[in-house]
Amino acid sequence: MQKAYEDYTQLFIGPNSLHAPLWGSVYLDHKHSLFEEQTLQYT
Repeated sequence: MQKAYEDYTQLFIGPNSLHAPLWGSVYLDHKHSLFEEQTLQYT
Protein backbone atom coordinates (compact mmCIF):
# COMPACT_ATOMS: atom_id res chain seq x y z
CA MET A 1 0.00 0.00 0.00
CA GLN A 2 2.89 2.37 0.72
CA LYS A 3 4.16 1.99 -2.86
CA ALA A 4 0.73 2.91 -4.26
CA TYR A 5 0.65 6.00 -2.02
CA GLU A 6 4.12 7.04 -3.19
CA ASP A 7 3.22 6.53 -6.85
CA TYR A 8 0.01 8.54 -6.49
CA THR A 9 1.86 11.34 -4.72
CA GLN A 10 4.54 11.50 -7.40
CA LEU A 11 2.00 11.51 -10.25
CA PHE A 12 -0.64 13.89 -8.94
CA ILE A 13 0.68 15.90 -5.98
CA GLY A 14 4.39 16.59 -6.32
CA PRO A 15 6.63 17.87 -4.70
CA ASN A 16 8.21 18.72 -8.04
CA SER A 17 6.56 18.86 -11.46
CA LEU A 18 3.50 16.68 -11.90
CA HIS A 19 3.92 13.65 -14.13
CA ALA A 20 0.17 13.51 -14.82
CA PRO A 21 -1.57 16.88 -14.36
CA LEU A 22 -5.20 16.62 -13.28
CA TRP A 23 -6.43 19.45 -15.53
CA GLY A 24 -7.90 18.50 -18.89
CA SER A 25 -6.77 21.70 -20.56
CA VAL A 26 -3.14 20.65 -20.16
CA TYR A 27 -3.84 17.82 -22.59
CA LEU A 28 -6.50 19.46 -24.78
CA ASP A 29 -5.21 23.01 -25.27
CA HIS A 30 -2.51 23.55 -27.87
CA LYS A 31 -0.65 25.85 -25.41
CA HIS A 32 -0.86 23.23 -22.61
CA SER A 33 -2.19 25.94 -20.29
CA LEU A 34 -4.35 25.58 -17.20
CA PHE A 35 -7.95 26.78 -16.96
CA GLU A 36 -8.46 27.46 -20.64
CA GLU A 37 -11.72 27.10 -22.58
CA GLN A 38 -11.67 23.29 -22.30
CA THR A 39 -11.68 23.50 -18.50
CA LEU A 40 -14.63 25.88 -18.49
CA GLN A 41 -16.64 23.46 -20.63
CA TYR A 42 -16.73 21.02 -17.68
CA THR A 43 -18.26 23.51 -15.25
